[in-house]
Amino acid sequence: MALLLVWSARDDRHLKSEINALADNIHRVRYDHHAHPLLVPPSSRVYPLAYQIQGLEGDVTHWRRKLTVRSERFVQLVDHLRKGSC
Repeated sequence: MALLLVWSARDDRHLKSEINALADNIHRVRYDHHAHPLLVPPSSRVYPLAYQIQGLEGDVTHWRRKLTVRSERFVQLVDHLRKGSC
């Protein structure tokens, strides 16, 4: 019985650690940082979440790059407009 309690407590601490690492990665992606790579085995209970966070980071990075390019093109367009033609 004691062994089962020790095993359960260890498993809970491990799960909490994984969840905290995933929450940290979500925070990092949200605030324009790269997520820390996490090695989560496919058998882990948090694997589906870790997989989706990785995909989300890729999507956010793609859209940020696209926004940067569009912003730069807009600035170039505005710079080439004639000034004071009104």
